[in-house]
Amino acid sequence: MLPDDALVAMAGVCHRVQPLSISVYFRRVGVLTSEPGSQELQLCRDVPAPVFRLLSFVYLENNVHFTCDVFHLLEHEVMLQKFSARTPITSVCLQFYSNEPAVVLAPKTAGALCSFLGSLSARCISITVDTMRYYDFTPRQVSRSQRRLDNTAHIAHVKTLMSGVRRIALTDELFRTQALAKVGSLLLNGPHVTSFGLTCTSTRGNTILSQVNFPELRCLRISSAIAPRFPTEFFHRHSSVYVLGLFGLHEGCSQRNLSRSSRSSSRNVELPRLAVLTFTDRFLPWVSNLVCPNVTNVAIYPSRHWETEKLVES
Repeated sequence: MLPDDALVAMAGVCHRVQPLSISVYFRRVGVLTSEPGSQELQLCRDVPAPVFRLLSFVYLENNVHFTCDVFHLLEHEVMLQKFSARTPITSVCLQFYSNEPAVVLAPKTAGALCSFLGSLSARCISITVDTMRYYDFTPRQVSRSQRRLDNTAHIAHVKTLMSGVRRIALTDELFRTQALAKVGSLLLNGPHVTSFGLTCTSTRGNTILSQVNFPELRCLRISSAIAPRFPTEFFHRHSSVYVLGLFGLHEGCSQRNLSRSSRSSSRNVELPRLAVLTFTDRFLPWVSNLVCPNVTNVAIYPSRHWETEKLVES
């Protein structure tokens, strides 16, 4: 079996074997996997340097699922934009790490996210921006560079992209700074989004939910340290919700705050099409105000012991 350095060398000097050499190397180091009809490229945490050097020569076909941590997006911004522009990416997952606040707060992060999202093709129907809670590696240092001053073209491309997106899942870290919030708000408007998930460990959830506008929304999932107070108009805009999941998190929030935020409201919430309801007991006061005559499947979990349920869309 050829060693890794031999595969990298062959990919750089011999065009005939270049695609095969790169494919074998990527699979060997664990960044590329395949299933019938689809491929997944994962650039997370410790990625060997040759992967980024060879990325310019990679041409993936069929349905491509792309996962990348935001640190790599900052360090290899131009290369990853070119890759996404020529690749039929159907779903993308961008990841922050909770022990790397410098990545979230870096001045160039918002611009890099906006430009990458703007480089995706119309084939992309699923966008996830998540926060991974790993603490077993040393935080990486973000290299310095100038903040991008004009994202007008990229913003227009993201708005166009959202006209075809079907699934969105976001972390409230995407709204941590004013610059990031401008990018995040672009992902809260989509005429054909049917599934939306939001994970919050702060009080930003209410502000985020007030901006959501998905007329065809059918599946809604909220995971939050503080039970959000849905804006009055939220369910007026999203009365077709069919599947609803409300899950409590216990990070960064005192029990006093949890109790206060979970008080029941006297206002009823009408969801005439709701059929599947899954929630943890922290949301019971809010759920008690639901008017959902057609619900057929209800599951309740203790807040500290619930297991993630796969919400089935129909």
